[in-house]
Amino acid sequence: MNMRRPLFLSALSMSLSVSALSVGCNDHPIEPLDQVLSAVNRVENRLPAKTKLDFLFVIDNSNSMCEEQKRLADNFKLFSDFLFEELQGAADYRIAVVSTDIGAQTNPPKGNQTTRGKFQYAPADPNNAQCEDLEGNQIPPQTRDCEPAGDDINPIISSEAIDDLYPELTLEERKRQQKQELERQFRCRATLGIGGYLYEKGLEAMRLALSCNGPNASKFSQCCVNFGSPNSYYNPACVIPDGQPEPEFLRPDASLVVIFITDENDCSTPSDAPNDTSRLICRSGGTVDDNQDGVPDIYASYCRGISPQECYMRECGQYTAQGPEACRQERCDIAYTQNIECEWYRTRLTPVREYRDFLQGLKARPLDQILVAPIVGFRSYTELGNQLRFSNGTPQSPDCNDGNNPNITSEACCPGGNCVGVRQVSATCSLPTKGVLAYPGTRYLELADEMGDNGLGCPVGNEPIIDRVAETIMSQPNLQPQDCVNICVEDFVAPLEAIKDRVANLLNTYCIDRLPACVVPASESNGQVTPERPCEGDELMNPAYYPVRVSRQCVSEACGDVRIPLSNLPSSEWELKLGVGGCVAQVLLYDIPPAGSEIFVEFLVDSGNVINDGQVDTPPVAGQMSAPAPAGQMSAPAPAGQMSAPAPAGQTP
Repeated sequence: MNMRRPLFLSALSMSLSVSALSVGCNDHPIEPLDQVLSAVNRVENRLPAKTKLDFLFVIDNSNSMCEEQKRLADNFKLFSDFLFEELQGAADYRIAVVSTDIGAQTNPPKGNQTTRGKFQYAPADPNNAQCEDLEGNQIPPQTRDCEPAGDDINPIISSEAIDDLYPELTLEERKRQQKQELERQFRCRATLGIGGYLYEKGLEAMRLALSCNGPNASKFSQCCVNFGSPNSYYNPACVIPDGQPEPEFLRPDASLVVIFITDENDCSTPSDAPNDTSRLICRSGGTVDDNQDGVPDIYASYCRGISPQECYMRECGQYTAQGPEACRQERCDIAYTQNIECEWYRTRLTPVREYRDFLQGLKARPLDQILVAPIVGFRSYTELGNQLRFSNGTPQSPDCNDGNNPNITSEACCPGGNCVGVRQVSATCSLPTKGVLAYPGTRYLELADEMGDNGLGCPVGNEPIIDRVAETIMSQPNLQPQDCVNICVEDFVAPLEAIKDRVANLLNTYCIDRLPACVVPASESNGQVTPERPCEGDELMNPAYYPVRVSRQCVSEACGDVRIPLSNLPSSEWELKLGVGGCVAQVLLYDIPPAGSEIFVEFLVDSGNVINDGQVDTPPVAGQMSAPAPAGQMSAPAPAGQMSAPAPAGQTP
C-alpha cells in the first residue's frame, strides 16, 4: 500500500510538572521551534501537566472486609514512598475514598442511603473489634489517632495541605513527618469498618462519586455544564480562568486513578441511578405511556435511527407483551433477598460498558489520563477450565444445591460452567485453614478488560494456581504478580506495587493522536542513489521508518535549580510504539521528565493511514482519538440515555 504525501509537520507540546526519576541533561541543541515550523503548517496541542494525580479508592465496607482494610492501610506506604521518594515530592495529588455501600433503591430502601458515593471520612470505632485472625485474636480498627468524623474535616487528602505541615522542621525531617501524616490520614479514611450493606455496588459508587449529579459535584462544579440541573454533565475540556480555584477533585488536567478493593462481585443495578442509566425503561418516568399506544413515551424522545416500537422491543424483549411495569421489574433491579441473586439475575445489572463510557467521558485524553485497577477476587472455573456462571432454575440434582457438597461447582453440577440453580458461588481463593478470602469480582475485572491498556486487573487465563494441599496461592509460571492483580494475597504489596508502576507509566507515556508519515530513507548502493520514498507493505510496521523528534526544555520557576534549554532527547531515552494502548502511535520516555519541563514531539503527518494494534486502515478507524478540541470548544456529550438503539434484551454483560 502506497503512502500519500506528507501534509504538514506537527508539534505536540506536552507541558509537564513532574519530578525526575533520572534528571540528566544532554548536549543535543536544536533550533527554537518557531524557526523550524512556519506559522502556516504549525500544529500544537498543549497537554495537561502529568504530575497531577486524582486517586479514588472504592473500598468494600461489608462485614468480611476488616482484614483487607487493614492490609490496604498497612501497605499504603508503597504509595507514599512513590509520591515522596520516586517523584521527590513533586506530585500534585488528591486522594478520596468512597464505600461500596450505596444501599438499594427499593421500597423501603435498604442500606445506607446517606453515603451514596459520598467522599468518606468515617473512621471505624477503635473500640469495636472488627474480626479475628486465625488464632482467634481480635483485630480492632487502627483508628485511635484519627480525629472524630465531622463536617470540619475535608474528606479529600491534598498534597497542598500535606506540604504546608511542619514548616518549623528541617527539610529532611519535614518530609519524613509529612509522609507519615499522609499515611495516617489515608488509614483514617480507608478504615471504614464493616457495617456496610451486604450487596456491594462499587461500580455505581464510583459513578455517583464522580457525577455532576452526585454528592460530590460541588467539589468539581467548575467543570459541570448546567450545574444544578438534572442534565448536568462533566466537561473534560473545561478551562479554569486565571485566578480562580481549580476543582478540589476530578481536575480536568489530572490523571484519574480508580482503585476498587472488594472481596465480592459488583451488584449495581439501573435502579441505583435511574437518571444516568442507558436503559430507558429504568429511568425516571420510563414506564409512562400518556398516548396509550403501548410504548412508553420515553422511547420516542431518546431513541435514534429506529422506531420507538422497535427500540422498546429491543430493550424489553419477551416482557414487551406484559407491559412496561413487567419489563421494568425484570430489567432494572433484583429482590435483594440472597446474594446469589446478583449472579442469577446478572442481566438486570447495569451493563459494565456504561461505566467504561462514563469514565472515558471524564477526560479529554482518556488514553493518557485514566487507570482502573480492581483488587478483587479472580474468576473461578470448573475442573475442566470452564468459567463458572450462575443462573436461576432447577439444579442437575439435589446434591448440586447442598452447601456441604465440595463438588457443587464441578462439571457434574455445572456442565460447561453453567451452574443452573446452584446457590453457592465458588470462592476464588479458599484454603482449609484460612477460609474464604474472596469471591470472583467478575464485573470489576470486565471493566478493567473494557479499559484495555488503561485497566489493570487479572485477564482470563492469568489466574493464580491454588494448591489446597500446600495451602498456597502462586502466580502461574512465567507470569509476574502484575499480570494478575488480585485480593488473594497475604498482604497488599504485590497489587499496590503493580498499580504504582502503572501510574508511573502514565507519567511518561504520551498518546499521539495522528499517525506520523512513514518514510523509507534515501540509500546508496553501487553508486546508485535511491531517494527517500513512502513506505509500502511490511515497511509500514517498522517504527524506525516513522521519523519523530522528541525535545525537552525546562526554564520555568518550577524547574528549581534544574534548568534545561530546548534540546533534543537522544533516541536512547525514548521509543516510538505503533498501535498500542488504543493510540495510533505512542511515545514512551524511559525516565519521568524533570519537574516543570516541557516535552515536544515533532513529526511529519500523513492523512492516509492509521495503525491500530498492528493493522493499517484507510480511512482512520472510527473511535480513534483525534486532536483535542481547543480549550472551551469541546462539543457537549449527549445526556445519558440518548442512543441509537439499546442492546437486545438479555444480551447485556
